[in-house]
Amino acid sequence: MPLRSPNRLFSVFLLLHIFLLCTVLAEVNRVPEVAQPVRPTRGCPLSPYATYLSQDQQETLHELVTEARQQGADESTVKLHIDKYISKVLPPQKYAEFQEAFERFEANRREKRSTEEKKIPKKVFDLVDQYSGSVDTDYSKFYKDNVRKLRRL
Repeated sequence: MPLRSPNRLFSVFLLLHIFLLCTVLAEVNRVPEVAQPVRPTRGCPLSPYATYLSQDQQETLHELVTEARQQGADESTVKLHIDKYISKVLPPQKYAEFQEAFERFEANRREKRSTEEKKIPKKVFDLVDQYSGSVDTDYSKFYKDNVRKLRRL
C-alpha cells in the first residue's frame, strides 16, 4: 500500500499539471494577437537588397559574393555578377524598380559622405608649423630640438 500512495500522488499531480497547461493554452488562444510590423521602423532607409530580395535570396547572394571574393575577383566583377543574379531572380518589372531604388539609395548614401562639405584635414607638418610658431620648414631640426628638450627633462 505505501508504494501506491506516492504513485497516486504523482498521477494526481501530473493530471493537475496537464489540466493547468490546457487551461492556460486555451486562455492564450482567446487573446487577440496584436499585429506587429515585419521590421521595426528605423531612421535610415533599408537597402534595396533587403526590400526586394527574400531572406533566402539575400543569403544566396551573400554566399556567391563571398565565394567570388575568396577566389580573388575584383569589385567590378563582383558587382557585375550581383547584377546578373538579381536580374535572373527578379521579374523584369521588379528588376527595373530595384535598379531605380538602388540608384536613389546610392545617391542618398553618397550625398552624406560628400568630400566637398568636409574640410581637408591638415597635415601633421602644417600643425607643427602652426603650434610651434616656426617659420622654418626644416622639420628634421625641429624634431632634433624637441628630442634634446625631452632628454633634458
